Amino acid sequence: MLVTSDCLSWTSIPSNLQYVLLGNNISLSWDYKLAPGENSSGFLQIFWAIKERNGWANLAVKSLKSGITILDDEDHISVSKTEKATFTITDVQEKHQGRYRCSLESKVSLEPTYFQLIVWSKYENIYQVFCN
Repeated sequence: MLVTSDCLSWTSIPSNLQYVLLGNNISLSWDYKLAPGENSSGFLQIFWAIKERNGWANLAVKSLKSGITILDDEDHISVSKTEKATFTITDVQEKHQGRYRCSLESKVSLEPTYFQLIVWSKYENIYQVFCN
């Protein structure tokens, strides 16, 4: 389901459930459409966050004016400079498993999107295939 508002709209979002093998990389991409009259040189920020016990913790921010800022886990988290909104985790570890949020702010905010990342070890995959 794509989420829209009068000013902005998501045109492409990743599925709610994402699986990755421990140690592999995962890249997820979002796309959006700006409101009429807005342009890519205006105020626009995209935030990626992970759900923690006490709320959401921002991991990365991409701002069209100030660039990309990685706020946590710099060894594993990156954001594409060339694509609109692509978030990558390299060498995925068990600590990366969890619920994530991507939100976009311009003159107004767009409803955030969410996904759950499931990290599998090789042994869990074998168990899933042969025991289920």
